[in-house]
Amino acid sequence: MAFYGTVFFLLTAICYVILSSTAQETIKTSRPHIIFIFADDLGWNDISFHGSPQIPTPNLDALASSGILLNNYYAERLCTPSRAALLTGKYPIRLGLQHFVIKANEPTALPLQEKTMAQHFKELGYATHMVGKWHLGYHRKEYTPTYRGFDSFFGYYNGYIDHYDYTHFYPPPGLKIPKYFFGVDLHNGSGAVKNVRGQYAADLFTEKAKNIIQNHDESQPLFLYLAHLAVHTGNDQMPLQAPPDLVNRFGHIENDSRRTFAGMVSALDKSVGDVFQALHDKDMLSNTIFVFSSDNGGETNETIGGYSSNYPLRGKKWHVWEGGVRIPGFIWSPLLQLQEPRVSMQLMHITDWLPTLYSAAGKITITPF
Repeated sequence: MAFYGTVFFLLTAICYVILSSTAQETIKTSRPHIIFIFADDLGWNDISFHGSPQIPTPNLDALASSGILLNNYYAERLCTPSRAALLTGKYPIRLGLQHFVIKANEPTALPLQEKTMAQHFKELGYATHMVGKWHLGYHRKEYTPTYRGFDSFFGYYNGYIDHYDYTHFYPPPGLKIPKYFFGVDLHNGSGAVKNVRGQYAADLFTEKAKNIIQNHDESQPLFLYLAHLAVHTGNDQMPLQAPPDLVNRFGHIENDSRRTFAGMVSALDKSVGDVFQALHDKDMLSNTIFVFSSDNGGETNETIGGYSSNYPLRGKKWHVWEGGVRIPGFIWSPLLQLQEPRVSMQLMHITDWLPTLYSAAGKITITPF
């Protein structure tokens, strides 16, 4: 029963917010708070709102089933291209970032002339905060998040880190490259974090996101970008990691690695519930737009720690088949004033988020390409 405790709260809170917002004669006139939660390498069949019989994701299900489920939604095939497309509203080929991911210490980055989503929202008076994965370059400080429109940043620069000690080891599993890089990749602003170790990364990032919400001045609109490490693999020595209590919930999964992966998904789902509850406790939900998305399809190659599932889609991360680019996502908000949940089959691409959310924030004109 404890497993479903959070989802019971979530469903109750959703009902309360919808009823209270529709009961009011007027909706708040301030710009909406925008919360964007970005999962890493989450597959189409890794979540129960797409019918996965293995991994219950009750918090994600509750939000998807009371919002707009995006069933024809596409991103890019890899991390860096997707993140660049999300934050600029431009196709990666327009940015020179279409080929691969940015590797450790590579002198490449999202070009400085590109305006990010955070910079757009900051001009509209938003408080802008980022927690989690950047992966858009850091070879000069000017390329890092607090120089690209974010008031604060707590997270990591590279493509992945260990889930407990936050070290980055390059190359990742399966790539035999003679040039190696190893070091702690955890930063607060532009400074290294040296006194935090041992907390599971999904929990650490969730805690930071909750602190931002709890300390936020509600009179100012909030843009919070929470880009999780989950469910990406960590370092080669132990690519799949999750808290034992979460892993132990999945005894019905015979494969040990897939069972650990399920624990990682469960940690992600718990994070979504915790962030939602923090918004509820702060009385911000009635004026919030809540978005959830993966960056690309799941990794299924077991030789490099991939135990995701994109069934019934063909392909995986790295591929331009649907398993690599058609991804789970939804949008939830009382401001939508939905009379019933919707499953949208309208074609959508990750570049659409910037003009869509910018419009929702009160501006209606932006050039997305």
